[in-house]
Amino acid sequence: MITKSDLRLYLDSPRHLWAKHHDAWHPQISDFDKKNATDGYRVEALAMDYLRRYKAVDGKELRTQQTFTDGEFLARADGLVYKPETDSYDLYEVKSSTIKPDNPKPDNEHIYDITFQALILEKHIKFDNCYLLMLNANYRRGKELNLQELFFPVNMNEQIENFHTDVLNMREEALRVSTLDDYHALEACFSPKDCGCKAICHPDLPEHNIYELLSRSRKTLIKLRDAGKLDLLDLPADLALSGKAAIYLSVYQGAPVKIDTEKIRDILSSYEYPIYFLDYETTSDPIPQFEGITPYQRLATQYSLHIAREDGTLEHVEFIYEGKDCPLRYTVESMLDNIGAEGTVLAWNESFEKGVNADAAKSYPDLADRLMAVNDRIKDLGDAFKNQYYLNRDFHCSWSIKKVLPVMCPELSYKELPINHGDQATSEWNRMVSDETSPAEKAEIKANLLRYCELDTFAMVRIWEELEKL
Repeated sequence: MITKSDLRLYLDSPRHLWAKHHDAWHPQISDFDKKNATDGYRVEALAMDYLRRYKAVDGKELRTQQTFTDGEFLARADGLVYKPETDSYDLYEVKSSTIKPDNPKPDNEHIYDITFQALILEKHIKFDNCYLLMLNANYRRGKELNLQELFFPVNMNEQIENFHTDVLNMREEALRVSTLDDYHALEACFSPKDCGCKAICHPDLPEHNIYELLSRSRKTLIKLRDAGKLDLLDLPADLALSGKAAIYLSVYQGAPVKIDTEKIRDILSSYEYPIYFLDYETTSDPIPQFEGITPYQRLATQYSLHIAREDGTLEHVEFIYEGKDCPLRYTVESMLDNIGAEGTVLAWNESFEKGVNADAAKSYPDLADRLMAVNDRIKDLGDAFKNQYYLNRDFHCSWSIKKVLPVMCPELSYKELPINHGDQATSEWNRMVSDETSPAEKAEIKANLLRYCELDTFAMVRIWEELEKL
């Protein structure tokens, strides 16, 4: 049977759907992925409570998880509100993503999902309206959770009518793809890093490959794949590229390093001592658990702060919250207590730290002035790499600190750490504060989280030192 999940796989890549139906689909499922799945179940359960309280009223009846088929196509309706007076239904498709009520524009994936469902259900029942039931991005929790404000139904009748024919064609093609004996004529995906069937989509992919450079240029990728040009070193010199992509390719095919010392000097000269290297780790929840918090708001659970002074000394300060209350206020207050009123604050990808502070300022107005004052001083150490003032072939077309650090400071590495990326840190923090985790495990997780966050800021210190040497 073809389900809406199958259609989504097909739209990601026909080979992905083929792999699933031929027992060759093996995506990596992390603890963070499992958390997201659990969060989705929680959203769905609360959504059913919302429908019972506010939609299945005045004699109306809520029916959940009913299954319908249309030939080889299968749909399981999240929620159907039956209206006896008209012998008709309203369909509710639950999504754990957010939407802004003042400008409700669901993405195409959600439109395809509910259209797929409606095409099947219309063969069996009469329904008046189809809704996506989504989380209100503007909802800020009070002392108690308010389901009527948390959820926002988006009427999708017009979009379903507009996409009706397209989805009919898509589902037929998905069915055809799933029954093929061979996948080679099907289009491979464009994201090798996240692919769940690399042997099918990307066998023998070169180390420096075209996906690193052209991840968003599908038309060019298809042209190069068809010509068998997968290695960046083999691309024609006259390939029509512009902007940063052209500069990256020149580094791959020419001198392996490009450094603009004048631009780097301009960046470094704008820093004022003491220099504070700041990094947050965060958690988030679709259902806000604490007063003043919005859906998916990033709650800082810990931070690391290295402080470089003009006399050459380096101090390290860190904090991690281990309690049951909202971690955000404790974390940002500790950070504010350890950042002086003067000096530059450096982050890597400044929008993240600034975003955490800005959201915290809305949750805690009494801290707003101090938090925004810190934001006014934050600069992005990654700018030298994002703006291509320093390029190295071994950055793999990325300015991620995890790509830059081992090239510039090979003595440091994330690979040896038990916790070595942000999603894992989120999962492990949640495990650390769980009642189901033993005291010994909690202590081990805490130590590993502190090591990981400390390396994030020490990595910035070391990269800054290497840039200063230029």
